[in-house]
Amino acid sequence: MVLEDTSSIPQFSSFELSSVTLQLPQSKISFFNIYRPPSSSSFSRPFSRFLDEFNSFLSVAATTPHEFVITGDFNKHLDNSSDHATSQFISVLSSFNLIQHVNFPTHNKNHTLDLVITSADSSIAPFVYTSLCSPSDHFPIFTKLSISSTPLPPPTQHTALPMIVGPSTVAHHRALALHCCKAHAKINSKMPNSTPCKIVTPKNFILKLCTRDCVFDFGFNRCSGGFSPNR
Repeated sequence: MVLEDTSSIPQFSSFELSSVTLQLPQSKISFFNIYRPPSSSSFSRPFSRFLDEFNSFLSVAATTPHEFVITGDFNKHLDNSSDHATSQFISVLSSFNLIQHVNFPTHNKNHTLDLVITSADSSIAPFVYTSLCSPSDHFPIFTKLSISSTPLPPPTQHTALPMIVGPSTVAHHRALALHCCKAHAKINSKMPNSTPCKIVTPKNFILKLCTRDCVFDFGFNRCSGGFSPNR
């Protein structure tokens, strides 16, 4: 996987944003991580500004031409549907055809603050779960994504072309055979009871490497300038 920088996304004053894009075998997937400071923080901005800036962010992120996931700590009680600010936030998501997947508490005060958001048309089907064991006041969120694997391409089929035999062809292939013998000298020296490789006949250009257990035959291919195993 190759990481690609997505720093072209603008920065905002009401929340922190980082992003990364992974290059998959057949496609890409982008992850956007958001941190919105709590209202008790000196860095906090009015929620109305956050909604405006989040809307501007989504106008870029939601048009990503491949799969994407928006996640992070939004410091908003998404479990409180009666809260007006929460309703506004959900309405913004809906206007961009987005779905929020976390439906359980992510904080030790039993509220849902950490979110996982994807397009409603996404095929990655996030499966989210948590663990109550955490060194922080927030619980970790684990997300499994359904990403189809890419099968390996079928092996390339090569068709042997007919060989034209002439005086120059004979000399050429005999030279190749002798070169191959030298290349296999190390193999011969490491094989007990082996016999030196040899050219069987000048006409069929077969190189044989004989050992006590097996015989390796190599037939030459004039077009490739080398040799390929016969069996």
